[in-house]
Amino acid sequence: MILLVVLLSLSPVPLHGQSDPDELMDAARQAVEAENYALAMERIEEGTRRYPGDFRFPDMAGDLYYREGLFESARKAWQEALRRGAPSYPVRYDLSRTLGRLNRDAEAITLLETLYEEVPEDTYVVDDLAWLYYKQNRLDDARHLLEGALREGGAERDLTMTLATVYAGMYRYDDARQAYRRAVAVSDPEERYFRSVAHYNEAILHARFRVWEEAEESVRKSLEMVERSAGYMMRSELRLQRLDIEGAILDLERAVRMEDDSPLPGLSLASALLEAGDTGRARTLVERVGRHSQDGWLYFYGTSPERYLYQLYMTMADTWEAVSYTHLTLPTKRIV
Repeated sequence: MILLVVLLSLSPVPLHGQSDPDELMDAARQAVEAENYALAMERIEEGTRRYPGDFRFPDMAGDLYYREGLFESARKAWQEALRRGAPSYPVRYDLSRTLGRLNRDAEAITLLETLYEEVPEDTYVVDDLAWLYYKQNRLDDARHLLEGALREGGAERDLTMTLATVYAGMYRYDDARQAYRRAVAVSDPEERYFRSVAHYNEAILHARFRVWEEAEESVRKSLEMVERSAGYMMRSELRLQRLDIEGAILDLERAVRMEDDSPLPGLSLASALLEAGDTGRARTLVERVGRHSQDGWLYFYGTSPERYLYQLYMTMADTWEAVSYTHLTLPTKRIV
């Protein structure tokens, strides 16, 4: 990621023997296939500069930026590709995904609604739009959209799982449980990651309604499919319900080691350490979590920056309160 940013600040590198835009595109694609992204960006930047009417170069730049998590750069690249005449529908869809990762939900929703009007049978657009409705607490809009798409197109795993999550948000326990299980049933048995996520989501549903045995069974199935950071986080919450703080901390430490993007495992671990009375480690951890600057992960958790910051600052406040009590109760030297 650092290489991509640095390259943009350098002057364009002149190329030898590649004066044709098709040759430059082929060279960029070959560099991407070889995972030499620095070289790919050199070719793309050169093509962008030399061929201002060719949309392919900023379009490919958008793909690379998106892959690297540079969502603001991806947004600008795809807007430039559209300005240059790129095929409107696919690039606007790419742009909508980028806006979603930037938590610019209103803009993403407007764009996806336009795409849905053009091609209502596009399940990717339907699923993304319904998810953003859910994220904005527009649950009836999400439910109506998904139920209509499933009625028209038949069973589909992603739409069914998103609908299950919408039902859960509406506190429709039975409908949500049936939809999660239906999503697993219509998925390919080899799609272990998808099934892991479905079982994890079902575990959250059961826990919300305090059906603890079902929650533990669902999280067991999730981890059996794929060991994911989120799965260990969920199991830690169930262990905390049984006052198994030591087991919960072990699960959260594992979740922290497995997670690269989201700060949530670290935040949950800090809270568990506070429960265990380890204020020193909790303070160190929550301060490190507070320095986390990437927020593209929020999209997948269906939450907003404001809700995350509320959770972060509340944990910070609890940590500093615990630290202050620790200092107040420390023995002091007696002055004679």
